[in-house]
Amino acid sequence: MTVERVAGYPAGVDPRLIILGLLKKAPMHGYELQRVMKQSRVDAWAGVQKGSIYHALKRMAAEGLLKVRSSDSGRGRVKAVYELTARGRSELKQLLRAAWASRGRGFPASLFASVAFVDELPAEEVLGLLERQQQLLTEELAAWREGEKAKAGPGALPPHLRLLFDSACQHLEADLRLTESLKLLMGAYGPVGARK
Repeated sequence: MTVERVAGYPAGVDPRLIILGLLKKAPMHGYELQRVMKQSRVDAWAGVQKGSIYHALKRMAAEGLLKVRSSDSGRGRVKAVYELTARGRSELKQLLRAAWASRGRGFPASLFASVAFVDELPAEEVLGLLERQQQLLTEELAAWREGEKAKAGPGALPPHLRLLFDSACQHLEADLRLTESLKLLMGAYGPVGARK
């Protein structure tokens, strides 16, 4: 499964963990999984591309992690609804244990790498790229805040999910501060080092 990260955040979540975890809560068809991931921003922080969900579902069903049953959509179309098998529940626990034991990468690796080699591009171009990075980060922060509202719905967001949304927003705000500081530095000092 292809995994990408939004706004320069590195991928690191096994997509099977996300899909199995969501299906543990309730059986769903592929479109429902996409909708739940988008609403809760899982697609952004886990990097699961919506086009790869169906491939993963079929693969996990073939591996015996999921059971597939048919459901009439009411419009004359039959949809495949996926639910966990005992083997799927066991795999979910293994994936959770592995995730808890690993150290996540909380750094915006692409941005850090770009800053490390800032001398390779003209200052004017870097300033433009920093502006674009700020725009992307601002859009992503707004999307997280919207996702938080959508996830809470009419009730209060559970405390553990509130912590997740708060942490994600704090990371994005820190990246915004970094890009603003870099813009100020570039504006005040021009080229940071010798340009080629």
